[in-house]
Amino acid sequence: MLIKHQVDADTSPGMRTELTSWSKSSLSSCFVYKVSDIEGIVEALAIARAQHLSVIPHGAGHSYTDAALNTNGMIIDITPMRKILSWDPTKGIMEVEPGVALRELVQIASKDGWWPFVSPSTPEVTIGGCVAMNVNDRNAWKCGPFGAYVLWLDVLLTTGESCTIVQARDTELFRAFVGSLGLLGIITSITIQLHRIPSGFVTVRRRSGSSLNALMSMFAEEEQGSDFMEAWLDGFAGEDQLGRGIITCATLIDSGEAPPSRSPTSGMMTHLEKPLVSLAASLVSGAKGAPPYFNN
Repeated sequence: MLIKHQVDADTSPGMRTELTSWSKSSLSSCFVYKVSDIEGIVEALAIARAQHLSVIPHGAGHSYTDAALNTNGMIIDITPMRKILSWDPTKGIMEVEPGVALRELVQIASKDGWWPFVSPSTPEVTIGGCVAMNVNDRNAWKCGPFGAYVLWLDVLLTTGESCTIVQARDTELFRAFVGSLGLLGIITSITIQLHRIPSGFVTVRRRSGSSLNALMSMFAEEEQGSDFMEAWLDGFAGEDQLGRGIITCATLIDSGEAPPSRSPTSGMMTHLEKPLVSLAASLVSGAKGAPPYFNN
């Protein structure tokens, strides 16, 4: 399908705005053009073409780097495109617009016992951004990146052509598009496969290690029994304590399986029952703030 839109050369390219990334390391003066549907994207592209502006789509702005900044160019803000287009609770397949936040996806899916295979470090990221950056999670060693669970994408190319890219059919094009930072076209919808979870709880185990080698050994020991793992390192330690830190491992469990909670003890294994991103409790009730599991 080919969509065209004619505009005058003096049509406003959007509001000039100072944008920054999550790291707040730099400012970028861009023309921000908000869109709420495909027709809006087409109009934005036509304006940019008439005024010889480069274009990049922009989500919630949680990238660690300047990936979605475009100094003196146009930013197409897709966050108003936040409809959940379909949800199949029997198969765990959801279709969303690119501006839907991970929090909004989970808010719907968790009530039916489903969860994304890959969840980045904040629930406020957009699903479009997750695909464009091909983000990972604390389970990357076993589940891979976000794009592995996208079934197909609807995209709009700069030519105005709209097409559907199916992972199982258009493998090379799909792999090129996922993780392309929005440089190959603009995603207009994402269909993603979720997975069943036994409950909204995980058992959390924390261990401390006196060196990087010790932490790597702990990861190897915990790998088979963990669904998520991460490490925090002491950046000031040196010599024989270089890389010392704490690892946290979590395993999905049924709500009645968690052992009694006890206070963490330095250097020893601890077991804590914690809600998986405070699952339904905070998300379904609409509570504000990032739940513990998402915190960096």
